[in-house]
Amino acid sequence: MANAATMLYMKYDRVRLTVDEVAHELDMQPGSVRNQISRGVFPVASYTEGRNRFVDVRELGAYLDRMLESARLAHRDDLVVQG
Repeated sequence: MANAATMLYMKYDRVRLTVDEVAHELDMQPGSVRNQISRGVFPVASYTEGRNRFVDVRELGAYLDRMLESARLAHRDDLVVQG
């Protein structure tokens, strides 16, 4: 299967996403994303152009891929402990 960045690019047909689109992909509220960015704790790099903030699909995709790998490792560890 393709990585998350490729899937996001195919879905949106561009390399940058708005805060609203990022929030949708992460199942978050846009205000929560903006607040985390402002506090410097949002886990994905973002940038501004004029008054608009964007996230590169490669950055968001890399984050999603890391989260998937982390979940897989945690699940594998759970299976070893239970087994």
